Amino acid sequence: MNKSTILIISENNNRITSLVEETKKLFYSLIANNEEDAINQFLQSPIDAVLFGKDVNAATQLKLSKIFNTQQPNVLFIYDDGNTNLADNINRLILSKQKENKPAFSFKDDALKNAGLNISIQ
Repeated sequence: MNKSTILIISENNNRITSLVEETKKLFYSLIANNEEDAINQFLQSPIDAVLFGKDVNAATQLKLSKIFNTQQPNVLFIYDDGNTNLADNINRLILSKQKENKPAFSFKDDALKNAGLNISIQ
């Protein structure tokens, strides 16, 4: 199973530790304590979701959201609300987003039919 990668941004190291523990079964977690670390982490790896801690102010969230959305338009932004089922909620949101963005392909190969040969592949 391929694990999704989330970037956890918070200045509260205790909350980061608890979020990493909560999400480690479902996700690869990258952590950042400030804007600069967050941008560096984001640019180094493909990220599926960004989790903003409660202590990250609205201006910083907006700034980082704009930067990240420019670099990778399909990234999800999630805000820590202290919910105990946060990992399950993130997983559900990521899977939903992946289904929306999954391209559908349909191929029809009539090469043998057009060749005029009585060949059928089963």
